[in-house]
Amino acid sequence: MVTGEIGTKRWTWSRRQHILSQMIFRGGSVIATAGTTNATEMNELERLRSDPCHWGSIAFSARHTDERGTYDGNADARLRVLLTLQYDRRDSDIELIRYLLTHEIIAAENDSFQGCSNALQLAAFLLATFRDPADASLFARAKLANFDTVCGFPIQFIFVSDREQAELNIKANDPDLWDQLASSFDISMTSDDLNQWWRSICCDYPDCEDDEDVLALYERALSFGERDRALHYLEKWAAQVPDSKGKLSRLKYEYARLGDFRRSAELATSIVARSENLWDKAAALTGLVKYQRKSGEFTLALNAAGELDTVLAAFDNWIGVGLGRMAIQEVFELSLSHPQTNSACNAFSLADQWFQRSRDLALVGMELGAKAASRCGLSDKTEQYEQIAALECKRIKDALRIDP
Repeated sequence: MVTGEIGTKRWTWSRRQHILSQMIFRGGSVIATAGTTNATEMNELERLRSDPCHWGSIAFSARHTDERGTYDGNADARLRVLLTLQYDRRDSDIELIRYLLTHEIIAAENDSFQGCSNALQLAAFLLATFRDPADASLFARAKLANFDTVCGFPIQFIFVSDREQAELNIKANDPDLWDQLASSFDISMTSDDLNQWWRSICCDYPDCEDDEDVLALYERALSFGERDRALHYLEKWAAQVPDSKGKLSRLKYEYARLGDFRRSAELATSIVARSENLWDKAAALTGLVKYQRKSGEFTLALNAAGELDTVLAAFDNWIGVGLGRMAIQEVFELSLSHPQTNSACNAFSLADQWFQRSRDLALVGMELGAKAASRCGLSDKTEQYEQIAALECKRIKDALRIDP
């Protein structure tokens, strides 16, 4: 683990020795790496270390689909290398790590969904362990890569090597960049502030996979599409954490991410039963409608929508806020997907009544309302929702100054 104050670097042991000590051999061949990384990933890292000509295989590679937009086709391959470097890093890896961070930045700059990925922050951490103030401009580019990185990428990376030298380097090499940083962010942190932050972030990146947080391993498995492994870590976490409403809510969300909507619906039912006020019950019922619909339990979903109608009739605080918009939108979704027309019309009637009461809905909800009305054969309602959707779309475009 990296330890010590800013401007120093001390290794508690050789990562390479630790990796080798964890190798499991059979018949003279490595078959696994316990608690760190596997032989395939180590072999890939050694291949990249052997010749920079191989680095193109992990460079940003633009892919595009109509649904996803532009994304990086090599994101997973690069993340696997970064994770291997987390557990086995050498002084000679600095140029490889700098290359990896550069291409994480390029990915963030070009991704249609933007984002501030775990891979970007891991790459930044790995490079920051080398304490080179010359990298300050690269960290600044990461900070400014897109809207999400502006909000979420830690600005401390820019200054963590040497506060004064980093500032001097940026001012000398790119004064406009420095002006942008100084005018957009609080850059008044002291060396003590940076030391404290560094000690904290080091805890997020242990040297051994066995020391990782269980939910971090869960997220990692999800990112690689390893559903069974992700489920293992989620259930391990659930066994460690005391029962609570917060735990149920987290599990409900995570089982949905794993595609087990029936299990999410069961958990949502428990949350409804535990709800102590009208707001919480309305929120829980909105989730229950969603997960019962997604699990194909349309009759139960419509029953839950009816119960939600009773709850929303009893108070007004949901009007004009996200809870109301989500409830209306979710029941429009139910109307659109319900296999029985009469039941679909009943669902539409509920959601439409709520909208007429609130007159507040996001554009996607308005568009769903138009589709649901059309599905139910309600031409007047279809026209109404199409008109308000068109007006809302124009308002958004005008606000963003986008030509129609």
